[in-house]
Amino acid sequence: SEDSKQAATETVTSSQEIITTVNSLTDQIQTLSSVLQEFTQIAQDLNNRNITVSNFVSSITQISDQTNLLALN
Repeated sequence: SEDSKQAATETVTSSQEIITTVNSLTDQIQTLSSVLQEFTQIAQDLNNRNITVSNFVSSITQISDQTNLLALN
């Protein structure tokens, strides 16, 4: 009977440790998810800025080409 009590106590203790570990992992996964969402937003913002800069450079190139053509005439 004493062995049964000891085994039950160990089982409860192990179960509590597992629950604590799972809760900790859940918190870490939620934190990671938040960080990944922020990273995704930053990457999208950078991509949008890259597109804006690319369009700006394209416009400057077109103006430069037109200026060169006018200079040749």
